[in-house]
Amino acid sequence: MIAKVLEYGNWSDWNLIKKLYGLETIKEISLNLRSLDAITLSYLAALFSVDKKEFRGYKNRQLVQNSWNSWNSWKK
Repeated sequence: MIAKVLEYGNWSDWNLIKKLYGLETIKEISLNLRSLDAITLSYLAALFSVDKKEFRGYKNRQLVQNSWNSWNSWKK
């Protein structure tokens, strides 16, 4: 549920999960999520004072090549 709220929820959803689970639980879960959009990742990194590189979603984003970049490297 936390992952869905982080990806698709609005501010009232955020406040609800914060009240239900607490920031520490949200931090633990968010650090291990495979995908987070850039805005959510930046917000959580600032909120928890954690470097973006600590998030699994950030690491996965770096590993996945953009198809446009793949095409350009193939043409060369």
